Amino acid sequence: MKTTEGTIKGYHCVKSFRRIKTKLSKELFGLSNEEILKRIQKSSREFEEKAKKNK
Repeated sequence: MKTTEGTIKGYHCVKSFRRIKTKLSKELFGLSNEEILKRIQKSSREFEEKAKKNK
C-alpha cells in the first residue's frame, strides 16, 4: 500500500504554535485559576456546539 505525505507550502508548525501560545498567554495573563478554567470550559462548550451543527 502506498501512502503519501501532504504538506502545505509556506506553513511552519513551530511558528504557528508559538503564535497561538503567545496569543493565549496575553489573553490569560492576570486571570485567576478559576477564571481560566471557566474560560476554557466556555470555549470547549462553544466548540462542541459548532461541531454538532456542522455534522
